[in-house]
Amino acid sequence: MNLGNKIQEIRKKNKMSQEEFAEIFNVTRQTISSWENSKSYPDIETLIKLSDKFDISLDILLKEDKVMVKKIDKERKNYKKIKKLIFIICSLLMIVGIIYGIKYVSFSKRYDKVKNEIEVKYYQTLKDYNFEKSDRIYTLKVSDNVKFVAGSQEMPPKKDRVLHFYAQFLYAYIDNDDSIIKIIFNDFNDFYLSKSLKDKDETIVFSVDELKEKNRNNLEIISKKIGYDKSELEKIINQGYKIYSDLYSCKLCK
Repeated sequence: MNLGNKIQEIRKKNKMSQEEFAEIFNVTRQTISSWENSKSYPDIETLIKLSDKFDISLDILLKEDKVMVKKIDKERKNYKKIKKLIFIICSLLMIVGIIYGIKYVSFSKRYDKVKNEIEVKYYQTLKDYNFEKSDRIYTLKVSDNVKFVAGSQEMPPKKDRVLHFYAQFLYAYIDNDDSIIKIIFNDFNDFYLSKSLKDKDETIVFSVDELKEKNRNNLEIISKKIGYDKSELEKIINQGYKIYSDLYSCKLCK
């Protein structure tokens, strides 16, 4: 007697219809019919459930059904392969997780130290230079026509894995009679410079490449272009670099 016949025998012995029998195993009536006619076979989990439900050992269920025995043997081998593969994947994931965890803890500790250093240092520097705060803007007026401007700063969130402020800028504004000269310090060795005419919608902007070529090595050319005294411009640029360096230098960030 094959497995299909035994399943049919168990169902009829318990006076159950195919629909009632199907409900026990969460399958359709057609599936039960397919089992009983040996057109398909239940999986191992279903066989175990069948064995437990009707108190019949698996040995009795599978006895004499060579096709089902081969099927189960094949499934068992596949299960072992899958189990081994899952074990390898889980082990690799665990190793990756441990490495990531160690790196994250290390980064987290460094982040906290850097955050404390650069935020405290930034606002203390603004205070030391006597910048005045208005909303989120800090202004240092060094003369009647020259002022430096800085914004509020905050470290990016830890998840971004960044150890510096995203935008590290310092602005210098020079009121030059008919125009406003703006210098943007955005690096320890570079700056942008523009001149806006007060009575016209015109802006003369010096490109980064032009500044790299001419900036501190040839301030005379720049000062003539913007119509401002070279020595005064150099003094403002030097002061800007000093403030910028004091604001953004960070030993722990390196």
